Amino acid sequence: MNKRIYNKLNFKAAVSTMLAAAVLLSFVGCGLFDGGHKKKSHKDEEEDEEETTIEETEASEEVTETTQSEPSVRVTPVQTSASVSADVENPEPNYEMVMELDTDNNTVTGSMILTFTNTSAVDLSEIYLRDYPAAFQDKYGTYEMDISGVQDLRSGTDVECERDGDDMTTVIIPLDEPLAPGEEISLYMDFVTPLPEIGDRFGSYKGVYSLTDFYPILCRFDMDGNWSHEPYFFGGECFYTDMSDYEVELTVPEGYMVATGGQIVSEETDGGLTSYQITAEDIRDFTAIASDEFVEIEAEQNGVRYYLYYVPSDDLDAEAAEAYMDVCINSIEYFSECFGDYPYPTLTCVFSTMPSTVGGMEYSGLVLISNNLYFEDADSFYGYSADCVIAHEVGHQWFMGIVGSNSYLEPWLDESFASYTEWVYCKEFFPDQATDGIWWLGYDMSTSISDYDNITPGSAYINLSVGEINDDYMYWYKIYAEGAHFLFLLEQELGEDVMYDFIKEYVSRCKFKNATTEDFVNTLYDVVGTDNTEVNKIVNVFLDVD
Repeated sequence: MNKRIYNKLNFKAAVSTMLAAAVLLSFVGCGLFDGGHKKKSHKDEEEDEEETTIEETEASEEVTETTQSEPSVRVTPVQTSASVSADVENPEPNYEMVMELDTDNNTVTGSMILTFTNTSAVDLSEIYLRDYPAAFQDKYGTYEMDISGVQDLRSGTDVECERDGDDMTTVIIPLDEPLAPGEEISLYMDFVTPLPEIGDRFGSYKGVYSLTDFYPILCRFDMDGNWSHEPYFFGGECFYTDMSDYEVELTVPEGYMVATGGQIVSEETDGGLTSYQITAEDIRDFTAIASDEFVEIEAEQNGVRYYLYYVPSDDLDAEAAEAYMDVCINSIEYFSECFGDYPYPTLTCVFSTMPSTVGGMEYSGLVLISNNLYFEDADSFYGYSADCVIAHEVGHQWFMGIVGSNSYLEPWLDESFASYTEWVYCKEFFPDQATDGIWWLGYDMSTSISDYDNITPGSAYINLSVGEINDDYMYWYKIYAEGAHFLFLLEQELGEDVMYDFIKEYVSRCKFKNATTEDFVNTLYDVVGTDNTEVNKIVNVFLDVD
């Protein structure tokens, strides 16, 4: 364990313990201590929005460049000591992390305080975390985290964490004292994460270190009494979390740039190491990509600061990078018009070492784009062109980010929407190509719902779980192609303006929450009514709903 890191957060742990003890004496069973980072619910924030001021940097559109060398486990509820309803304010989890990237040994060493409130209506006797790097052990070797020193800071009690024997990505923390409804808990832990030497969304390859889902992540406790920890799926993504706040110190070797979905508030270099102080609010995951070969370009437009990082190559030079910066800006600007405002002060785009077959990957405030995509024709929009992939991944900022969902049980709610955003982008910026519809997904505008008249009922359903599909090709076909086709056909029937009005309402209702197919359908019918025969037909062909 890195002693500097341990001492820094261990001091915080001691302070948190004293605060917790003091407040619990005053608020018996309520668990409402501030702890220095408790924040208001989104509902409260929206009510106070007009009174809130945000310091903004001077607006500038000038671009600058810098170079540096299956099912959830059912939990048996513990009998509560009092009848307490679920906390409707849903205060967000908070992560305080101090970490160091060791590029010599391909590891991240860290300490963390995780604070969250039990927003369910039952006592919790266990806490479930995810160790996503452990999913790589069957494919690339053993990469599970070493998680140690776990403490329940309510009492300072040491806790022995356990692994789910059937799923090593699931870490179970039994509590000596149950966590009551409405009560807050802080857990302290140390961890060491080994990085596989692979060019993927997670790992290190050719001097680029991709730190994604690399720390212990709190599982989501569903209101029906489940800790959700569905199987990891390499052909897609199976991340299901609540919005959280992050305070991070990440130390890297001097000369390394760090790209992140949060906001870098300061950096300091000392003794051959650079420490970045990073903060982020209302995000689903914390991500950092580091390299000493990155070139960074920046731009700002309408209050959003854009960062793009790339390693120069014959295919990806400064001119191409600036063109793809324009795609990032255009996507955020136009999707904000169509779907509702982008809520973050920054967007970061990183051209990474992922293979071109992956294309890209989405995280809150950050998108990864393969540096092996087609760059030679910047005026054409098609599958696996960088423009198309950027539009898709930026679309995920709304559908996965702002509106979350369970990407194992209902993957269509994010991937189908993101594929549909390719069509939205294409119509606006490549109208000549849009005349043929989303041809790169396998259909065109001549395809109508009548073409489905003779199919077997239920054969076109898209609201299937990964387990029900269980095939990489069918996953792509159902979730990416047919799912986007469903939304495309809805737009053809409703018209563009009504379609976008519906999506804005859906985003507004589900903002910073996790949505379901039921939420989608209820919002659709609330906006367009239930008496549209063609809409009903489209819904019934593609969705298995009552």
